[in-house]
Amino acid sequence: MGLFGKKEPCPICGGEVKGMGNVKISGGKILCRSCGDKVVMQKDVRKNADVDFIKEHLAHRENDAKLAAEMTLTHNFNFNNSLKVGVDTEKQLVSIEYDDWNSRNKPIVLHYSEIVGYELYRQNKKVDDDTKSGETFANTMTSVLGEAMNTSASNNDYITLKLKTTSKYWPQMDIILMLPNKLEHYGYKNNMSDIGNLFKCIVRGEEYVLKVKEN
Repeated sequence: MGLFGKKEPCPICGGEVKGMGNVKISGGKILCRSCGDKVVMQKDVRKNADVDFIKEHLAHRENDAKLAAEMTLTHNFNFNNSLKVGVDTEKQLVSIEYDDWNSRNKPIVLHYSEIVGYELYRQNKKVDDDTKSGETFANTMTSVLGEAMNTSASNNDYITLKLKTTSKYWPQMDIILMLPNKLEHYGYKNNMSDIGNLFKCIVRGEEYVLKVKEN
């Protein structure tokens, strides 16, 4: 079969596979655009996924949609629309929408018990982890942002929030966020302090309390 020849039918729905850039799974199989758009999982997990695993995942995603619809958000964070995190403290659920994961408007939903590890990096340097109490994140983030604002590299600077989970679809979540030129952009300082506190407290089993801070 040539590069632009007719492809095999989608192994999930049997539909026609058109164009390029479609989701590929193990065995060189290619999903149609409709099925591929529903797949939201870690890339290296997806590459090794067989058809049965993908079908199971799609059923799981339908359940995520139901859980998200039933959540009563006690906390809601939005980072320039590229990352959205919602929290239902009563049900102990967290919903995550992140553009790089193709999850906008179709959030990943995790129970607190599924989030088991947290680390924060500035570029390749680890600056915080879950061995320290959740409330220390605000000081760490203030230090990171202050240092970044005083360097000429701030325009290309970024942080990575790494979460380890027990989900077989997301054993590790890497959330990469560019640092702003000014701290007040998108409420960055306050939002990052609160979301960092949240994940650290979840991992450590500590009570999370939203604190309003001044920029």
